[in-house]
Amino acid sequence: MSPIRDYDDTLKELLSDPEQAAHYLRAAMEDGDPHALALAIQDVLHAVRPESVEDAETEALCRALAGLKRAGVSVDFLAGR
Repeated sequence: MSPIRDYDDTLKELLSDPEQAAHYLRAAMEDGDPHALALAIQDVLHAVRPESVEDAETEALCRALAGLKRAGVSVDFLAGR
C-alpha cells in the first residue's frame, strides 16, 4: 500500500507546472461559476507563491476577470495561445 499524500501538497505540485495550471484555470472558467474561478486562482497563486495569499487579493482578481468578461474582453492568457 502506498503512503497517504496530503491533498494540498499534491495540488501545489501539479499546479506549479504552468501547463497544468492553465488547464486547471480553463476548467474553472468553463464552469461559469465566479467562486470556482476565484478558488482556482487562489490554488494556483498558492502553488507558485507559497507564502500566504490573501483572500481579498484573490477576490479582487476574480472581480476584475468577471468585469473583463462582462465587457466582452477575452481572457486569452488562459487559452494557451
